[in-house]
Amino acid sequence: MDPTVRRRRRPALSCWECRRRKVKCDHSNPCAHCARHGKHCVYKPFARDDSAVSPKQRSGSPGLITTSTTTATATTTTTTATSAAATIATATAIPPSIGVLPNTSSSGATARENIPGSNQTPSGFDSAIRGGRDSGLDASGPCHVLDRPRRLEEPSASQAGAGNNSLRAPAPRLPGTQDWQPLLSKQRDWGRTRWVGDATEFSSIIACYAAILGKEHPHVASYQKPEIAPLIAEASHALQACKNSAKGIKVTRPTRGLPTPFAFLGAPSPEVSRKMASLYFENFESTHRILHAPTFWADYQRYCDHPASVQEEVRHIILLVVGIGSSLYEHADAAARQHNTEVVHQWIYAAETWLSGPLEKDRLDIAGLQVHCLAMLARQIFSMGGDTVWVSTGSLLNAAMQIGMHRDPSHLPAMSLLQAELRRRLWATILELVVQSALDAWMPPRISLDEFDTRPPSNINDDEISESTTVLRPHPKETFTSTAIQIALRASFPTRLRIVQFLNSLNSDRSYQRALALTAELTSSIQTNAALFAPKKNSPKPRCTPFHRNLLDYLTRRFLIPLHFPFSHRARSNPLFHYSLKVSLNAALALAYPEKPTPQGRRRRRRQQQQQQPAGNGKGEGETEEEEEEEEDESGKAGGDEDAFSRLLTTAGGMFREGLRCAAAAVSLELLAHAEAQRRDGSLRRSAHLRGALVRAVAHLLAHAEARVARGAETNVKLHMFLSMVLAQVRALEEQEQEEQGSDHDNDDDDRRGGSVEAAIARAARDSLRFCCGLLSARAAAEGNLAAVGIEGMPGFDFDGFGEEVAWESFFSNGWFG
Repeated sequence: MDPTVRRRRRPALSCWECRRRKVKCDHSNPCAHCARHGKHCVYKPFARDDSAVSPKQRSGSPGLITTSTTTATATTTTTTATSAAATIATATAIPPSIGVLPNTSSSGATARENIPGSNQTPSGFDSAIRGGRDSGLDASGPCHVLDRPRRLEEPSASQAGAGNNSLRAPAPRLPGTQDWQPLLSKQRDWGRTRWVGDATEFSSIIACYAAILGKEHPHVASYQKPEIAPLIAEASHALQACKNSAKGIKVTRPTRGLPTPFAFLGAPSPEVSRKMASLYFENFESTHRILHAPTFWADYQRYCDHPASVQEEVRHIILLVVGIGSSLYEHADAAARQHNTEVVHQWIYAAETWLSGPLEKDRLDIAGLQVHCLAMLARQIFSMGGDTVWVSTGSLLNAAMQIGMHRDPSHLPAMSLLQAELRRRLWATILELVVQSALDAWMPPRISLDEFDTRPPSNINDDEISESTTVLRPHPKETFTSTAIQIALRASFPTRLRIVQFLNSLNSDRSYQRALALTAELTSSIQTNAALFAPKKNSPKPRCTPFHRNLLDYLTRRFLIPLHFPFSHRARSNPLFHYSLKVSLNAALALAYPEKPTPQGRRRRRRQQQQQQPAGNGKGEGETEEEEEEEEDESGKAGGDEDAFSRLLTTAGGMFREGLRCAAAAVSLELLAHAEAQRRDGSLRRSAHLRGALVRAVAHLLAHAEARVARGAETNVKLHMFLSMVLAQVRALEEQEQEEQGSDHDNDDDDRRGGSVEAAIARAARDSLRFCCGLLSARAAAEGNLAAVGIEGMPGFDFDGFGEEVAWESFFSNGWFG
């Protein structure tokens, strides 16, 4: 007999035993006939296949859904299914426009992936997820259980073909690991990703840049019009000229063409070197406690007297300290500053070479860690491999844990109080380098709070502890010491570590409620620090300077912008995310406008630099007691020379650069969105106060980007071009509004308006690239390298990647730009 079974018009709802005996099944679980005869009650829906399966084959098929033979188990399964269906139905009843689902721990896709299969699956789950399409069926009955395999397969297929619909509606949490993708074309950047949502305000700018590069983009056709195409061609030529100059400048890097080993290891004169080292201890040693000042100055004196008598690690420490301090030193002219940078690059490279020696175990000690921390700090200050600091922090963290830095000295063999405090300070510095580099690289921090028990350092000055100290008397937290800034920074480390894990860990809880809780914790730390280190009149020495407050605030506040980027970009479509927009904008403006010192403080600092300073003391000899007592409010407007912290942000890279990049993205987004909203509601001409403040902020950041290119901090010009296009787009909207004032226009006039805006954006891109090309050419000519002659195609260079990249993908979620 032909075993083929004809296709049924409706799915069979009877159990297999009743179908075999051709009796009516009551669809219970188990049915009455199976319970009466003691049979195993099995429900198997007829699939849409053409082959017959024997009863034995059916009983062993993996697609069978076997129910228990006891009534108690059936009741438990039905109750669980009904409860789960009711819970999910309640959650999915929230309108998509609201977008925030409080108290939900996973999306529908994740829940479907976690279904264990067989009789433990809640029977009402799928109908609730699918919005009740099959609400005519009883969710608690066996008919829903029978059709479960088909129901579980259909949503997966429909979801796979739905594309990125989930990105268009605000979600209660950041996407999971399935949305991680390589956004950049270079393999060294494939680990990066940015959760920034849909930034439609930047679509015109990105389309213009795509046209300049000759890449595809949905809106690139707008820049192929006859009146705009010549501007795009000129901008493309200017961009290539910038790349050629940048590649030539890179030739001078130590890793590109090594000079004679240790050819530039000589430090400046002892007087200048001492001033530079004093600048390091006055400023950078506040947040990154690496050295003990009296010990360093003793080693420095021995180095000056007998250079050959000091160990190699001490020599590297002295040169790195002098090099880091030289970044804040007021050099005679640009040529002297450029020469100093080249020398410091050689010192950094020599230290890195020493650290990467052939498995020398003698470098696994406190001195080796100090050299490593100083080298990583110097690399970021002098923009030398700042993008790869996260890779180096892995070696630093492993070396520190290898010698027990992650354990508090109280759990280790007996040691002096000085050594115990040095270990605590150094471990806090390592943690800070790890969390900052993980934020910049958008990578996991590779450390968690349960992997160390080292306590924070004590609030004492360096001159209050030595090898002979037997009793430690820490000051109250209200007393400012040389360690107070690091203690305040260490207090917020757990919160900032959780923020990095929130952003970069694969399986973290990315709910909006979690982001708000982290924001509250970090904001509380920022407010506490602001009150603790506020400028005070007649305060005793040592004093907390504006540089200290700026650096502490910068290293703490910069975490807020990446934390809220995924939600602030959706605030226009979901009002519940408006708080994220406010937090991002406030943090961006605070980073863009750091505190400025008063003229009195600036004169005092200049006097200190002009005088010889004694070892271990940051006070100038000519400073009077009256000037020591004078402490005005140092948050006033700056004038004259540039302050130290602004100079640092202008010349440094790594963590000192990425914070302002995020600030530029946040301020630019708000400016474009605000201008477009005013254009639509007709208030563009009537209300210009907020827009004017945002325009001034973007112009300030544009000047900062120009200074970075001019001073040699980086060769990348994309940030300057990006900000120029943002300002051009806003000004084009204002000019159009002025032209249209008093005249009636149809609503179909968007093509003319869009073309004018696009022409302004293209013109701004061309002018910015030409201007930056002039800056790079001037730098190349001053340095006398191959970039001055515009050499193309030099071996060993990647044409598409020059400088430390401004990842445009960090502003946008679209994956096309690669």
